[in-house]
Amino acid sequence: ADVITGPYDAIAKIKANDLGELTKTVIQQIHYIEGVIDTTTAIVISV
Repeated sequence: ADVITGPYDAIAKIKANDLGELTKTVIQQIHYIEGVIDTTTAIVISV
């Protein structure tokens, strides 16, 4: 496990085929976890 510093309590890595799939996962799964008040999404692009 790693220690998280800064304004975040947790970081989740989600792999999705497209932005729609990512959005659906965040809205339908992450937002319903007890204690989750807000999320911030950052897209990582492999080049």
